[in-house]
Amino acid sequence: MCQALDQWIARAFAPDRLTATIEALTHASAAASAAETQTTEQAQTRQAIKDCERRLARYQAALEAGADPAAVTRWINDAQKDKRHRQSSTRSRRQPEEGTPTRRPADPRDH
Repeated sequence: MCQALDQWIARAFAPDRLTATIEALTHASAAASAAETQTTEQAQTRQAIKDCERRLARYQAALEAGADPAAVTRWINDAQKDKRHRQSSTRSRRQPEEGTPTRRPADPRDH
């Protein structure tokens, strides 16, 4: 296996193939980036998490400015709860479902 891989790498990066290999890698990278594009739901969830973080920063500033600690603590707890909820929903969507096929790396011998 290692010898076959070494030979494939040597061919791919040979001087006469170097430009084509770099172009192929560039296209593969762009395709992978496009595949990672956020869905509307993911973008909304990320925005909601950022909003929670902004709320927490405001509440911290209010506390430092002398606001009632009991009230600010409730606000902070609510914001942290909202943030955890959003984060956990994001993580649960990233987990592949049982039985979902996973992609395997390309076998260099296939090329």
